[in-house]
Amino acid sequence: MRVFTILQEIVAILMVFLVLLLPPGCATYKNIATSDLTNSGKYYYEIYAGNTKYKLENAVIHDQIFEGKIVQMAAMPQNIKIYLTADSVLKIDNNKILSFPMDQIVKVQREETSIGLTVLSIIGVITLIVIIFEAISFSTSGIDLSI
Repeated sequence: MRVFTILQEIVAILMVFLVLLLPPGCATYKNIATSDLTNSGKYYYEIYAGNTKYKLENAVIHDQIFEGKIVQMAAMPQNIKIYLTADSVLKIDNNKILSFPMDQIVKVQREETSIGLTVLSIIGVITLIVIIFEAISFSTSGIDLSI
């Protein structure tokens, strides 16, 4: 049976707590009002209607109709999720332009990136790496701290 040093036991316990303290991600979704939707090119939109999902870019709103071009992959910095009542309200034309009435929107969520959580995550990961390397180098240096 292997005997662990006190340092290795402390590192193991600290690593568990450090992992638990790391935030779940750098971005969160916040519910917004339908009236907060804008004609902005800085967002891409994920449309959820029933069992279908579409990604749109270059979305515009006119005469209470939301429309945008369907894309396979969208690489915009921010994203808005729009949930509709049913997929029967969607209209898609030959140019892959999807449109639907604004009054069929059930929920809208905007992605918000948290710089504080991002920095905290990076610091946490770097701290974990440093602790692991220091513990490994210290435990292989030949110094015995076992009781």
